[in-house]
Amino acid sequence: GAEDMFGKKVVLIGCGSLGSDIAYLLAKSGVGTLTLIDADILDWDNVGRHLLGAEAVGLSKVKALKRLIERQLPHISVEAIEKEWENVWADSPIVFQDADLIVSTTAIFKSESSLNCLNRIATGFPPIIYGWTEPYWCAGHALLVMGAGGCLSCGMSDVGDFVLQVCKWEGTTLLKEPACGDSYQPYSILDVEPIKTMISELAFDVLYEHRSL
Repeated sequence: GAEDMFGKKVVLIGCGSLGSDIAYLLAKSGVGTLTLIDADILDWDNVGRHLLGAEAVGLSKVKALKRLIERQLPHISVEAIEKEWENVWADSPIVFQDADLIVSTTAIFKSESSLNCLNRIATGFPPIIYGWTEPYWCAGHALLVMGAGGCLSCGMSDVGDFVLQVCKWEGTTLLKEPACGDSYQPYSILDVEPIKTMISELAFDVLYEHRSL
């Protein structure tokens, strides 16, 4: 199936510590065309758990990730779009409509709810995989939405909490930065590796014409 995989086009929304590695795994596995969508830059506090290293701090995540993939795999076509996906849809809907698969790992309720609604009303939309983690990265989820039937909102509460959680915690699971006061979710880079693999394997199944679905 390597030749078929090289002809596939995948759009990845969100290139953080989860999405960047999924993009890299897809490229290593032979996906021929990747479109990376993320408006953020890499900060120092992301370096310890992000595919990109210190040399990319202060740079666009998608542009630095594009450079990394193209240096190692020059036969892979990578497009980097430093925007929110909503703006990409407004400017060039063909970016999504021409893809074989969309993978979203933003875990931002407003953003992914909008993507879910668009998928339900727009014609010619490809399958979508939503990937996210639970607090402390003790568990992860990969939800495939394709064609008629269920959607992201079916398993979510009105405020964006996933109903079928694996782990439940009392109180907040977020910690505060000592200086700026930003909130963050603590986890080890080792904790997330199985989750990246799970989401990537589901993507492979979809691209290989749903052979195991």
